[in-house]
Amino acid sequence: MTPGLTLTRSIAVGLLITAAAIAVLIYYDAQGQVLQLLEWFEARGVWALLLFTLLMAAVVVLLLPGVMFTTGAGFVFGVAKGTLCVVLGTTLGATLAFLIARHCFGAGQRNSF
Repeated sequence: MTPGLTLTRSIAVGLLITAAAIAVLIYYDAQGQVLQLLEWFEARGVWALLLFTLLMAAVVVLLLPGVMFTTGAGFVFGVAKGTLCVVLGTTLGATLAFLIARHCFGAGQRNSF
């Protein structure tokens, strides 16, 4: 087997997986559901910023694609507040994901620096 065939197969498999994921998102109307969720956030007033930040943290921990939420934050809250919510939420989510992984997979290995 030549390296060109494995590269071609890898690209074809990647394209098929991407197409399947897009088809599932279109079938379940993910964009419409995210828009409804963003409208719900807009109606929450002051609590919307905190709730959206927690949602962004959950998106990161659960490894969900957050591009629609990131873009939607700018539309719902404005560029400055939306950016702040996204940055705080993704940082919180990354921290939680790290702590979960450390607790689950590295609990027996304690290193002292």
